[in-house]
Amino acid sequence: MTTKVKRYIPYLVYDAIQKLNFRNKEHLYIICDMINRVSIFKKEETNYSNNFIDVPSYYFRDIITKYSSYDDAITLLKENKIILCDNIYSKNSGKSLGYKFDDKYISKLISVEIDSKPLSKKIINNKNTRNNLVADSYKPAKEYFLNTFGIDYESALRYIDGWYDSSILSLNSLLCSDNFHKEWIKIVNKYNQLIMSISAINDNYLFFKKNQTNGRIDTNLTSLKGELKQFIVKENLYQIDIINSQPFILTLLLNSLLCSDNLIDKKELIRYTEWTSAGIFYERFEQEYFNKTSKVLNRKQIKNIMFCIFYSKNTSYLKEKNIFKTIFPTIMKWINEQKKDKHNEFAIKLQKIESKICIDIICDELNKENIKYYTIHDAWLIDEKDIKQTEKIIYKMFYKHFYRRPELKIEKIKK
Repeated sequence: MTTKVKRYIPYLVYDAIQKLNFRNKEHLYIICDMINRVSIFKKEETNYSNNFIDVPSYYFRDIITKYSSYDDAITLLKENKIILCDNIYSKNSGKSLGYKFDDKYISKLISVEIDSKPLSKKIINNKNTRNNLVADSYKPAKEYFLNTFGIDYESALRYIDGWYDSSILSLNSLLCSDNFHKEWIKIVNKYNQLIMSISAINDNYLFFKKNQTNGRIDTNLTSLKGELKQFIVKENLYQIDIINSQPFILTLLLNSLLCSDNLIDKKELIRYTEWTSAGIFYERFEQEYFNKTSKVLNRKQIKNIMFCIFYSKNTSYLKEKNIFKTIFPTIMKWINEQKKDKHNEFAIKLQKIESKICIDIICDELNKENIKYYTIHDAWLIDEKDIKQTEKIIYKMFYKHFYRRPELKIEKIKK
């Protein structure tokens, strides 16, 4: 017997669909759910504005297998202006068509059960197939995650509802402002993303898959917002993080190139390495940013700036990049050279190094020691009793493969 599955769509979209003369309305639910789901689990919409989300056509085709069926459903949704399409597609650059809901349909999500047994079976089988594609070397972590990961749904729901109510109240000052509707959309979109994240876990729609592009392991946990970790049902859970991870990974890459590449100034690289290896990179850059702009930023803002510097197009965020350039001119020049043709390839390069050491090497050692863990790219969630051994393994593997070690932050996941 096939278990019914739930899909999640904005309630105004649901109301609009009921008025349409279309035989397979469950196809419409699946398409609308997918637009939401991709934005969450691929983290394509972190600003929560109503932006276009790229959805490859095979995402729809994997469930609604007949081309004419999902094409008819998408066409109907577009013709009725329930969803909008950017009509930008490029096979060479890997750009899929982008979709979003019309602003007037932005609303809280509701769950809809899929009654069709073939559709339900297809959704479940697709999830299981993706989970089974993971190599045997990741099997201990996968089995542990799929069998034990859960969330206190009711407590998480109360938390999200409380956040939503206070956020809406904070909009009172903008009631007569042109920004009111934009900010309201952001609040609703964030609420929906939080709700869908915990609902997927509560529905046992757990996934564990290897990202073929960057080597990372993607799960419900890696897409779960930090404030919701407190509702993970496991007790005595601690998180071990690599401090200033991405700048530190760049350190490993730059030092490995030093012997064959004279583009990086050695004194500059030594200073950069000292900052990252001591785990103080964001703090030092925060001070430099203040010295040059007189603007006070917190650590999270500085971290976001660094992601913009490292991963955006060379023509974007020029003010921030110029500040970085005054501190590390040859490193900035080298980074720009890496992003000259396809800017996202540099991010992928760093993520592959991170995945190699954190997933392929360190997780393999944890498996050998029979340490149970959940992984979040550059961090591990473990039981309190395994802290010392896990810390030892992380340091040992970094020294063995890169002759240097990162600084770690260890914190309890507080309930």
